[in-house]
Amino acid sequence: KEEAAITRDQLLNKALTVFSKKGYSAATLQDIASEADMTRGAIYWHFGSKAELYNTLIKEYSDRGSQIVKQA
Repeated sequence: KEEAAITRDQLLNKALTVFSKKGYSAATLQDIASEADMTRGAIYWHFGSKAELYNTLIKEYSDRGSQIVKQA
C-alpha cells in the first residue's frame, strides 16, 4: 500500500507539471503518463479519469494550502 501511495503522489506531481504547461483541455493522460514514466493504466487505476485526477489534484493542493495557513 505504501508503494501505491508513492505512485499516486508521483502521478499527482507530474499531472501538476503537465496541466501547468498545457492547461487542462490540451493535456492528455498519455502526456501525464509519459511525464511520470508510467502507463495510462496506472492513472486509471488510481484516479479513473482525467477529470477525477484533476479534481483530486485541486483538492489536495487546496487542503495543503489550508494547512499552511492554519499553521501560520
